[in-house]
Amino acid sequence: MKNYVQLLVTLLILGSGHMTAQDNQQCLQNLSIFAENAKVKNYTAAYEPWLAVKTECPSLNVAIYSYGERILKDRIKNGSDEVKASAKEDILVFYDQWATNFPVYKKKSQLGDVISKKAQAMLDYQLGDLKTVYNTFDEAFTKDPSSFSNPKHLYNYFKTFYDRYKQNDPEVTTELLFNKYEEISEKFEAESVALA
Repeated sequence: MKNYVQLLVTLLILGSGHMTAQDNQQCLQNLSIFAENAKVKNYTAAYEPWLAVKTECPSLNVAIYSYGERILKDRIKNGSDEVKASAKEDILVFYDQWATNFPVYKKKSQLGDVISKKAQAMLDYQLGDLKTVYNTFDEAFTKDPSSFSNPKHLYNYFKTFYDRYKQNDPEVTTELLFNKYEEISEKFEAESVALA
């Protein structure tokens, strides 16, 4: 009886290892399929295998997110109304998953960049009020200012704060607005020096 239990446990362990290897093989195959389609901008064909990899193996490869962003943006731009609405909902969750699974890439933090992309998507697709968009930009700037370097995102970070000021948001005083202007201006200067 003891040998039977040991045999059963061994078979279960080997079976689960085989399932994991098989699942991993499927993820690698789907990764290859969606990456090849995305490279040639066939985002429609890339979507299903990409979604499978993102769901089953979200930390397999950073390509899930670099190509995934393009795939979702294409669905928002070219999809039916239903597909657009679904992709707009998905893109915010997508950026959160990116920040969770690949906050660092090639030993460099990309957290500020990813979170600021989320804020920009909120702005572009009208997915939140000004305060929510600003708070997302602010989270990116606070958590990882080194990778929050996209000039458009920096501009919109300040602009959302300024728009809140123009709407007489009681949380945005003139003093806070000037302080934020100085802070972002310094960041722009630092980025200009880095580019030069």
